[in-house]
Order: sequence, then structure tokens, then C-alpha cells
Amino acid sequence: MDRPLLLLDVDGVLNPWLMSELPDGYQLHRIGMFDVILASWHGPAILELCEEANLDLVWATTWEEDANREIAPRVGLPDDLRWIPFPMDDDDPLVESRKLPAVRRWVQDRPCVWIDDDLWGDAWAWAAQRSGDGIPTLLVQPHPDEGLTPAHLAAVSSWVSDLEPDSRW
Repeated sequence: MDRPLLLLDVDGVLNPWLMSELPDGYQLHRIGMFDVILASWHGPAILELCEEANLDLVWATTWEEDANREIAPRVGLPDDLRWIPFPMDDDDPLVESRKLPAVRRWVQDRPCVWIDDDLWGDAWAWAAQRSGDGIPTLLVQPHPDEGLTPAHLAAVSSWVSDLEPDSRW
């Protein structure tokens, strides 16, 4: 069985763009025409989680391949991570979570954790259906004024350790 995926968004997760003031460990970066708030501790913490939980890390961000060049080195992640393409023609008026069609195609039947601040009812229903079908799926939804926290990473670690031994990867 393939290792499960950890799908990682940038804006709202690594970049808490609604944050009103910079806490310790965060820096404001100017990337192109965007102000991006990033924390250098994110990368090492995510890599440690992926190692411990046996997860394959994949970008699930509209930054797409640019995340490897612009975000990865600023947070301490490798600059050669795979990424999910989000085609512009994927717009479906019936889809609430705009990344869901591409994520669904990309992960197929692999177990996954998807960390994104922009998840709606359809994403939660998809995750519940997959989990009900025996495909472990966890959604983690940081708020964009806080971003990814150690508590979110601990929740992923706990979820992995709580899986039944026969459903683990």
C-alpha cells in the first residue's frame, strides 16, 4: 500500500494572512507582489511529523510549483516536493471547496490528511465518505488569523496513532 499523503496548503495555513500582529518566530516576507507571513519552525515540525507518521508531504496550494521555490526555503521544507495542479478550468459552481475536484483526482484512494483553511461542507462530506469506506482521511482546518499551530500537528499525530492497527499504513 502507498504511504498516506499529507496535503499542505500555504495561504491561511503556513501564511496566516489575517494575523494582526507577528508573534515570535514569524517573519513578514515580500514575495512578488504579496506580503507573506511565515514561520521557520513550520518546516522542521512538519517534516518530523511526516517522518514519525510515515506520511508523504505534498503541496496542495494554488502556489503550485512556486511553493517549492518561494515558500519551502523560508519555512525549512525541501524544495522538490510534489504538488497538486489546480487547473483554472476546474471551476464548478456546485463545488464549495474549490480545490476538492483536483484533490479528489490526485489522491484517488490513498489515505490522507489535508490541511487547508478553505474547507467547506463538500470537503467534510468527502472525508467522511472516504473514512466510512475504510480509507483513512483527516481534514485539519486552521483559521487564517492563526495558521498552523503545534496543536494542529499534534492532532494529526494523535489521529495517526489512534487508527486501528489493520487500517494503518
